[in-house]
Amino acid sequence: MKMNERGRREPSIVPPWCAAGSDPAPAATRTQGGGPTPRPARHRIGERATRLGFRAVALCLISFNLWWFARDARPLPGPGVIGRMMARGDHRRAEGTLLAHLRRSPRDGRARMLLARSMAARGDLPGAAGQLHRVPDWWPTKREALFLEGESYLRVDRARDAEAAWRACIAADPLHPTPMAYHRAAAERLVELYATQGRWDEANAVLWGLYEAVGPADRPNVLIMRLRVEVERISAETRVARLRRFVAADPDDWESRLGLARADWELGRRGEATRGTLACIEARPDDLRPRCDLLEIHRDRGDRAGLVAALAELPGGAVGDGRIWSHRGLALLASGEVGAAADAFRRAVALRPSDEQLLYRLALAERRAGRREEADLLMARRRAVLDARDGFHDALQAYSRVVPPGSGVPQDDAGETERLASLCDALGLGREARALRSFATEAMPPPGP
Repeated sequence: MKMNERGRREPSIVPPWCAAGSDPAPAATRTQGGGPTPRPARHRIGERATRLGFRAVALCLISFNLWWFARDARPLPGPGVIGRMMARGDHRRAEGTLLAHLRRSPRDGRARMLLARSMAARGDLPGAAGQLHRVPDWWPTKREALFLEGESYLRVDRARDAEAAWRACIAADPLHPTPMAYHRAAAERLVELYATQGRWDEANAVLWGLYEAVGPADRPNVLIMRLRVEVERISAETRVARLRRFVAADPDDWESRLGLARADWELGRRGEATRGTLACIEARPDDLRPRCDLLEIHRDRGDRAGLVAALAELPGGAVGDGRIWSHRGLALLASGEVGAAADAFRRAVALRPSDEQLLYRLALAERRAGRREEADLLMARRRAVLDARDGFHDALQAYSRVVPPGSGVPQDDAGETERLASLCDALGLGREARALRSFATEAMPPPGP
């Protein structure tokens, strides 16, 4: 309220919250007369810059989304066009097209395999293997991709990665069975790799898995492959050359390092073999294979103290290996404990009944203990094993000639099957002998009416 010129009060038209005394603006923003002060110029410039920046960011995001949509919406060449690009050697362009397609459909196994093929043609084998590995598990040609992945890795000497791919290729999967051609090819490549590394037990397991997977008509040829493992070996020089490449490409490949140490020992490189074996023991202290190799090294050197020390360092689960019992027997025999040595050799022979060296050591211990009859029987048994081993290669060659080259039941009229089965029995290959006799039974003509 304010007073007029007559001294009367009249109502104010200004709301009370806008009166001078109730101005919500701080004192710094009011002039002397009570009005608001204009904002500084720098504040107005900052607000304008913020608005312009927001509009610029929004425009950039809209443009990026439009470009993204245009890129993914444009038509791409089909597989036929890409194949012609690759045939002309235009691999860069083909790979760019395939990568654009895979951005839209990352689970397209066919595009992955085409991309791997193009990369392999350029020499980028690790990249090709990586693309083959990314083919989905449910893709119809996944097992082919796994086999080719292993081939790509082996060509760049990455044996451990190649083994993993081939093992996945032959793995049993009822929902995604492996085509027999790739199962057999992967199994053969694994056996070759294991032969290079000296892993004979694993090679036999792979071949028996292949034997169970193939049909009855193909089993005789698979069994021949299995029996060749008993007589055929890769030379130490060839193994050293391959294994050195494997270790250079993948220093953490433990199996190749162990195989290289064994091959070095065969070639007389004692220092390198010993250092390699000790490094393998340090990397895997619970694995008995390098420890058994170290026992062989001490035995060949005649280092009885080293042999005893290595036996004392064995882990607790070493009671099931015949080679370890054999070396325990040697240590006991050298210390004059003939009875304990004979017991150790006996346990070794029970675990490895067709090892002629173990039979000889047990016979020697029995003779020194005064049990000549037992020693003579063991020597006769050893001679039978040696005779069987001497004739095994010729018998296998003769049996191979009666097996059809492709597949089928052996056509054996000269008793080659039974001869080879008898030699298998003498060498402790009971499963192989039973398989051979089952083929002979299948080849017999049905009884007459």
